[in-house]
Amino acid sequence: MQELGSFAKGFGDPTTQTNTPKSMEEVVTEVMKTNKIAKLFQTMAIVNLNMGNFTLKVNILKLKLAIGEKEKAELQEELDKKTKHSKGYKHNVEIWKKSRVEVE
Repeated sequence: MQELGSFAKGFGDPTTQTNTPKSMEEVVTEVMKTNKIAKLFQTMAIVNLNMGNFTLKVNILKLKLAIGEKEKAELQEELDKKTKHSKGYKHNVEIWKKSRVEVE
């Protein structure tokens, strides 16, 4: 007992063991509480990661939508220019045909 020092001296003293659970039920209860806290923490970490992934996916989809809308607007503008040019060309052809018929 001399070699173990103060640990061995305090081991026999009941006042030093006040923090130790008194029964196996208390030990099991403490372990279960600890497990529940650990599982809750794990669940919260997983939910947090999933929400981060979800937010990232939503942002990517918003970006794709914005790019698609911009491309659509550019294509519509190009189509409008071609349609306008085509109408002008048809109009000029009609004028040319009328003037040709009038000349003959």
